[in-house]
Amino acid sequence: MNYGERSYQVLIQRIQGRDKFVKNTYSVKKRSFEIAISRTDVTWELLDCKGSNMEEFFNVIDW
Repeated sequence: MNYGERSYQVLIQRIQGRDKFVKNTYSVKKRSFEIAISRTDVTWELLDCKGSNMEEFFNVIDW
């Protein structure tokens, strides 16, 4: 998952901006490795749709 078409950057580009069932608003304190979710929005109409919020994971670990 780190090379060419299989890199995580390609994955992120493909899923960013798409509507998501769950979207979190969060902050990351890198010094203390703390993640605080201040808000979680759920769009119930998207429950049966394919989607991902995996870019949130990569945003958090991309230090």
